[in-house]
Amino acid sequence: TSGAARSTGWAGAACAPATPVPAVENRSMTATAAMAAVRGVVGGVVGGIGIGSSMMTNFTAPPMSASRPQSPLPEMEAYSRHVLVCTGGFCSVERRGRPLYSQLAALLEREELLFGPTRVKRSEAPCLGVCGGGPIVVVYPEGVWYAGVTLELLERIVVEHLKGGRVVDEAVFHRLGG
Repeated sequence: TSGAARSTGWAGAACAPATPVPAVENRSMTATAAMAAVRGVVGGVVGGIGIGSSMMTNFTAPPMSASRPQSPLPEMEAYSRHVLVCTGGFCSVERRGRPLYSQLAALLEREELLFGPTRVKRSEAPCLGVCGGGPIVVVYPEGVWYAGVTLELLERIVVEHLKGGRVVDEAVFHRLGG
């Protein structure tokens, strides 16, 4: 840099010195546009934001007001459970969560869990914060966390837990609230 002092922000990333963020004059600016403005000012910082640093101290989100045009809220079919599959490379260096996530749709379809009152939603996540023992699969609303999930274990989770309501206890490493 030009001799300016640099600080360390989130995860040790070098951050440019804090620069005041311009005031948001247009109160109808979306959060996305506001964050883009912040990235433009901060520039060069990983992700555009120095988490934990003073770079965001002057940023104020536009207030929600009755005069702001409201878009209709989306609608979503009811569901009974939500399954999260870690597909990143931290808990499973070989990214073994990717094929699990792909197979999950077929298993849910086979067990008739894609539609209706027993519908199960599925989502992939690049990291669930465990960083070992993966692939990791989580089932909500129970908050049951499974480790070392293989295709065989995933099938048991779908059949026994998601369809049958019985947790596969021997594969659980954590439960919400416990």
